[in-house]
Amino acid sequence: MRSNRARFPVPGSVALLVLGTVMGFAARTPAWTAVDTAVSDGVQSLRGPWPTAVAQVLNVGFGTVMGSLLAVALVVGVAVAGRPRAAGRVLVVIAAGWGVSWVLKTVVARSRPPVSDALVYGLGPGSFPSGHVCLTLSIVIAVATLVRYTRFHRPVLAAGFVLVAAQMLARVYLGAHYVTDTLGSIVVAPAAIHLALNACRWPGLSDAPWKRQPARGRPRRDLPHLPSEEDDPAARHGEVPHPGNHGKVTIMTRLPERVLVTGAAGNIGQVLRRTLLPKIARVRLSDLRDVGPLAAHEEFVPADLLDLDQVRAAVRGTDAVIHLGGVSDEAGFDAIKGPNLEGVYNVFEACRREGVRLVVNTSSNRITGFHPAGATLDGQEAVRPDGLYGAAKAFGEALGSLYADRFGLDVISVRVGSFEERPTEPRHLHTWLSHDDAARLYDACLTAPPGSGHVVVYGVSRNTRSWWTQNAAASALGYRPVDDAEHFAAELGAFTEPHQGGRYTRYEYGGWATRPADGGPAS
Repeated sequence: MRSNRARFPVPGSVALLVLGTVMGFAARTPAWTAVDTAVSDGVQSLRGPWPTAVAQVLNVGFGTVMGSLLAVALVVGVAVAGRPRAAGRVLVVIAAGWGVSWVLKTVVARSRPPVSDALVYGLGPGSFPSGHVCLTLSIVIAVATLVRYTRFHRPVLAAGFVLVAAQMLARVYLGAHYVTDTLGSIVVAPAAIHLALNACRWPGLSDAPWKRQPARGRPRRDLPHLPSEEDDPAARHGEVPHPGNHGKVTIMTRLPERVLVTGAAGNIGQVLRRTLLPKIARVRLSDLRDVGPLAAHEEFVPADLLDLDQVRAAVRGTDAVIHLGGVSDEAGFDAIKGPNLEGVYNVFEACRREGVRLVVNTSSNRITGFHPAGATLDGQEAVRPDGLYGAAKAFGEALGSLYADRFGLDVISVRVGSFEERPTEPRHLHTWLSHDDAARLYDACLTAPPGSGHVVVYGVSRNTRSWWTQNAAASALGYRPVDDAEHFAAELGAFTEPHQGGRYTRYEYGGWATRPADGGPAS
């Protein structure tokens, strides 16, 4: 799923490039040149020591020599900072935006303003478009793409606007260009940059709209050990029953291109970074903690879940969100209420405002911890949380249902079981979710068909003793777990607690409530 923001079409950039070229040829006519000259005379009448000094700084700073050094320093600096793909994009942006000026100078061959009016010397023969303006604009665009998901994006855009406008005025003020040359620069440079990015097919920044497929993102590469078509005949045709639909629905086979993962420093986030997320073109990781070294396809955007603006900035421009953030176990209400109540609201609200349709909401089996051990649950049963943590997760599921029904989001609430590398206690025989199956599950969630609405699935492996069935909705997602905790049964023993939540249902668990002693007050 792509965000609702439409990308600028490639044919539009072609049209702008043609328009700019036509503008250059038209500017060669005597009548047009006369108008340009009149404008230049008006600007040059304002000459003085300080304006001249500023204009000369812009002339030297973005000239051929200094401009080349600035561009190289920017590309190398970004690469050394551990962002080689971003460095490549910067190189493409500057090369295309600046390079188009050299091409059109040769093609259009418009003469420079009279040398007698110029305050600079050694100018080349071509006047349209302005190379200085094209280079300045290209560097501004390159820097803006580097910080586009941070709080610096808008300040950079504002400062860049002022810088480009100053450069345009300086070129006319110095007598190096006509005003049409500078205006043409801001038409052809962005068009050339857009075409170059699309030609290079840089993930996350380019696209060829006429080649888009109905499904999201790029083809999904199968995870290890997925069942074959012989194991599941329905998979052979990509069809499974869909709840509320008497026919068949096609399982999506393409992953989103741009995915945000909140709470990426946590256990599930770190495992998905090794298993599923390398298959995503662009992954944005968010947390208040350090997430460790970044891979080439990853970027880190810190965000406090309690700050809606920060969450919106993290969500902006993505196709889907895997929400893992929040307190991950039982705690007192003061600790739970911020990240697990307000935080999950901010995630859904940010997705609504930023046009992101798909949210994979990480819920918990602790929502149903007080159901009897031995009961079979399918996600349609009543909520019976075993603590404040589970109750907060129920609130998150309720919000997911609201945002699906009212605002049209697709929300997959995953009631994660016991997420462990291997089972380590008797309860895990019923609740284990292996690392590999977790990757399969989140893969299935990210490829949910548009219009799925709110779907509740249990995040559990193919355990022989599982308390939780995979309902029709889970089957429609295409989740087919493989691992079975039964292989570890001999070393674990039997589960003897009365409720599925086990120790999580105990009065004192979490430390925020203590049992009253001998009729005394509870605390």
